[in-house]
Amino acid sequence: MRGGLLALAVAAVLAARAQEFRAINPIRSPRVPVPAGAERVVPQQPVSREAIGAAVNAIAAAWNTPALDGHLSKDFYDRHLLLENLGSQAPRDATLRVVGIQGYQVLDQYHLAPTAQLPYRVMVTQVSVTVRTQVEFSSASGFQRLDGTNEWILDLPEPAP
Repeated sequence: MRGGLLALAVAAVLAARAQEFRAINPIRSPRVPVPAGAERVVPQQPVSREAIGAAVNAIAAAWNTPALDGHLSKDFYDRHLLLENLGSQAPRDATLRVVGIQGYQVLDQYHLAPTAQLPYRVMVTQVSVTVRTQVEFSSASGFQRLDGTNEWILDLPEPAP
């Protein structure tokens, strides 16, 4: 009886310790096709944190202004509704402050061939960025801060190497 109990205890300890070594496997999803005439970059090239920070800060600076329209993709879901709601419901003095970039991951990367508008090759990198933000504005009850954590999907174009 005592030997069986000891064997059961050892098996339980080994099973519990084995759980520490589980690997996290990402869920595979089908890749979105690249634009016509583009070729996917394999292997993907790293993107600097500075480039991502500059893009995030440019979007934050354009928030609650008409310039935000130029930063949104034509495929952005309910783009017109977002711009309309910001224009009609957000306080005029509201600003979006970037508190921090928690992390980012390259989702896709491809080269675009030269065109009449762009006479050189362009490498477009699509990244997912987790951004901590704060909307700041004044109201009748005083200065307000609204915290948020959001995932932004950015397309970062740059001249191809």
